[in-house]
Amino acid sequence: MVNGTKNLEEEELWVWTECKKSLQEIELYRSRDLKQKSRVKWASLGDENTSFFHSVVNGRKARNTIPGLEIRDEWISKPALIKREVLSFFRSHFKEEVKQRLIIVCDGLRRINDQDGISLTAMFSKQEIKEAVFDCGSNKAPGPDGFNFRFVKRFWNLLEEDFYRIMVEFHDTGIINSGCSSAFITLIPKVKSPMGLKDYRPITLIGVISKVISKILANRLKKVLGKLISDSQSAFLADRYILDGPLVVNEVLEWLKRRKKKAFLLKIDFEKAYDNVNWAFLLSILSQMGFPSMWRTWIKGILESAQASVLVNGSPTFQFNSEKGLRQGDPISPFLFLIVMECLSWMLERAKSIGELKGINFLVDDMDINHLFFADDALIMGEWSRDNLQSTARILRVFYLCSGLRINLHKSNLFGVGTEDMEVDSMMEVLGCKRGAFPFVYLGIKVGAKMSRIANWNEVVEVIKNRLASWKAKNLSIGGRLILLKSVLENLPIYYLSLYKAPKAVIESMEAIMRRFLWAGCNEEKKINWVAWDIITTPKKAGGLGISKLQDVNGALLLKWVWRFKNGGSYLWKKVMMGCHGSGRTWSLLPCTSSASGCWKQIVKIGEKKIWNGNTLYSYFVGVMGDGSTINFWVDSWLREEPLRLTYPLLFRLEKNKWATVSSRLRVTDGLKSLQWEWRHAPSSTEEVSEFFNLISDIYDYDWKGGKDQWKWKGNANGIYSVKEAKKLIANGPHPVVDVKMKWKGWVPLKIKIMVWRAMLNRLPTKMELLKRGLSLPAVLCNLCDSEMETSIHLFTGCFVSAEIWSRIERWCRLPPLIVFDVPDVVKIADLHATTRQSKYILRGIIFTTM
Repeated sequence: MVNGTKNLEEEELWVWTECKKSLQEIELYRSRDLKQKSRVKWASLGDENTSFFHSVVNGRKARNTIPGLEIRDEWISKPALIKREVLSFFRSHFKEEVKQRLIIVCDGLRRINDQDGISLTAMFSKQEIKEAVFDCGSNKAPGPDGFNFRFVKRFWNLLEEDFYRIMVEFHDTGIINSGCSSAFITLIPKVKSPMGLKDYRPITLIGVISKVISKILANRLKKVLGKLISDSQSAFLADRYILDGPLVVNEVLEWLKRRKKKAFLLKIDFEKAYDNVNWAFLLSILSQMGFPSMWRTWIKGILESAQASVLVNGSPTFQFNSEKGLRQGDPISPFLFLIVMECLSWMLERAKSIGELKGINFLVDDMDINHLFFADDALIMGEWSRDNLQSTARILRVFYLCSGLRINLHKSNLFGVGTEDMEVDSMMEVLGCKRGAFPFVYLGIKVGAKMSRIANWNEVVEVIKNRLASWKAKNLSIGGRLILLKSVLENLPIYYLSLYKAPKAVIESMEAIMRRFLWAGCNEEKKINWVAWDIITTPKKAGGLGISKLQDVNGALLLKWVWRFKNGGSYLWKKVMMGCHGSGRTWSLLPCTSSASGCWKQIVKIGEKKIWNGNTLYSYFVGVMGDGSTINFWVDSWLREEPLRLTYPLLFRLEKNKWATVSSRLRVTDGLKSLQWEWRHAPSSTEEVSEFFNLISDIYDYDWKGGKDQWKWKGNANGIYSVKEAKKLIANGPHPVVDVKMKWKGWVPLKIKIMVWRAMLNRLPTKMELLKRGLSLPAVLCNLCDSEMETSIHLFTGCFVSAEIWSRIERWCRLPPLIVFDVPDVVKIADLHATTRQSKYILRGIIFTTM
């Protein structure tokens, strides 16, 4: 027993020692993070109440403090009074004023099936809990308990059973302990110069336990939510993309203008949307969707346990309980908000079905659209009429009375398509909102503009320039600038490049900024571009630096729409594209009206472009036959490497329905294939009959396995489209001849590797190279030996000073006598004289550093 007690004490001492070390490590990380934030402009509100932080606050008081509160014509400036008023503001902000709201019965909502309901309420497994914990960032959940996920992950073997017991108790009761549900609210400015507390966004920093509970429930919910949420919502769900909405808006506007139709667009801004959701309303919608009572109890427990204190310059106020709203920062909140907005979507669809609201009808397969939602960004559209707008206003009013989501009229805009300004002004009286003008920004991207004009890209170019202005590039090495260029500057315009084809002049302008940053930093002054941009954008394996050309990136991103169109099922954006372009006579892999001029036409043109090997990008999309219901017989590639309309053009001319599917032309019954045709007239000429017999022969030789139609991308080994692989395919043309075989992996800094790469290209600023570029120098002799002209070959191989350095490297590394004649010989020393992989790795770094 004595030995056992001793071992137990030693184990406990070891555990507490490790805990102490971990806490010290966390404190060190927080301190470093705070020091880093003090160097940049956006250091605000603070991470902790330390003397170092207060020195930063006092030094940047104008930026880091909350503006005073104007009460009774007096400005409050004392910290204690500010904290009291902040507490009062947010306590009333999260207090439900209307205790009993209207209950709306949505009899047409999609309902969850029994199997999904069982999976939602199943017992939590230890593996599921662990995955939720380790899926969170190590520095996440900085709640009042002071622990983050770094600590939990480090000591998971000790904490696993505790977390499991907590989850079992929550599963049985649906209650979260008040100590675990406490949270901090940090205030993030929504504008550059906030003038009051309404100009801040309250983000809730919940603790580890609450976050794990919400994370597990969110992981379960998002697996079934896609079946319940209508196609008009495109946020937070798999296979739904933020740019679906802007694409639809662009094409709808272009279609309306082409057809000379009148319509309205109402861009709605909900006032503090997440903060005003009524809990009883949310639970009612969950019930109407068929969620199990246990699941609703869990959601109710999460909502009612919410209590928080507001951080004012790092110092928390007293705690208060919330009575409404979804916490911004809680993993499950975005999915619950989708369910709230699904009620509004149902109301709009219901109003359309009974004739109270008329959407935009495309006259193709009775396809129409009247709204688009992305979280709280709502856009309602329909025919231009006062009755339509009055019906919209009534629906929004009823939705507010039920859910608590009020429309912010000062930020909502009414747009008229095909109308005069006076007509829009008269209609504004119905809603009381502002008049909007085209183009406008929707979901962070400009819509309604002709993006082939260079002027419409000025904002994108300015974003890149502003980002450069915030960097201290003069303190960065060329290696650091290269990393920032590839990781940041390349990605800044991607959002726009994913929807619009950038004009050549815009691409050149952005790449000019990137070149200037690489060689000169942020300075506007011109400096020598030592290596051609075509070489820099060559892959590393081919002798370049591997920077991507923006034109190739643009093409690969736009081509992804083709893959999504073929594999995306029956989503709303796809139906709209068929409605706008389905009647067109442009026979391509995608439908497109020849008279159209929107962004969709540019997307279609990308696929028709021929690349370096003479093939079109469309030729890499191949249909794998299943039941043939979604693959077009003539237009898609499925039987041959190219569409049948190209292989058999005479038969395609005779076809009545050019967009006929394979299943409408080919039937298989008991293993026997039968064909059904709709000819303008039967094949009669010799050429037509010859094509007809060849087509029949191809079809009967085809191995039809049945099942579900699929699509394969030939540019990737696994058959799944990848922007990265498509970019390589587009860029895999003839590159500049770069005779550089460079080993980029190694332990030396990147700036040294780039210097060696430049030396192999003879692009170092030696005196001879500067003279070639027109610079006047007082002398051209080597600064080391003062006997010969300074060139790269002389510096590294011919100078007697460098020869002495290499001889000392020989003795130090125990190498045989080195015989080198040029820079590539120096670089190859490690490969020629080292025997093992590790010794080559080390010696190569020594050679590079010596150079």
